[in-house]
Amino acid sequence: MMTEISEFLLVALSHLILFVILLRLYLQLVRANFRNPLAQAIVQLTSPIVVPVRRIIPPIGQVDTATLIVAYAIQVLLIACLWLLYGIQPNASIFGIAVFELAAMSIKLFLWSIVIMVVLSWVAPGNYSPANALIDELTRPVLQPFRRWIKPVGGFDLSPLAAILALNVGLIIVNNLKRSFLS
Repeated sequence: MMTEISEFLLVALSHLILFVILLRLYLQLVRANFRNPLAQAIVQLTSPIVVPVRRIIPPIGQVDTATLIVAYAIQVLLIACLWLLYGIQPNASIFGIAVFELAAMSIKLFLWSIVIMVVLSWVAPGNYSPANALIDELTRPVLQPFRRWIKPVGGFDLSPLAAILALNVGLIIVNNLKRSFLS
């Protein structure tokens, strides 16, 4: 029982930290408005971890490599801790597994962002809030290709449904690649 509780707490805490760090990374990639109070909160929460690494590792193009490396290091550390918790000696494969886990978490971040965007459009259509603006900026690059191909039907935008289906297919592919990597 203590092992399960430890695993739950370890995974929950590290996933929360990773979620915020990945949000920072993707908000920078989509060039979100960082005057948004939620974006500022994300930057303030992650700066103590990211800024020291950024002093050593500069960005490559638009990619904030320091934020990416911090997320990767946390994921590797999480896998190593989980393995040790269950008495498994960590080996070099955790570095590959961490890549697949970060990819899966990124896909889930966009999946949930789209779901939240859809729910907010039903609950408070046309209302402005910092959360709506941030989610719109985050999901726009993912939804844009689908919006070009799928026009609104009867006033309903079906592109989020197509994006959710495509992201779930991507998640299945990533999980199968991870299983192949492990075998």
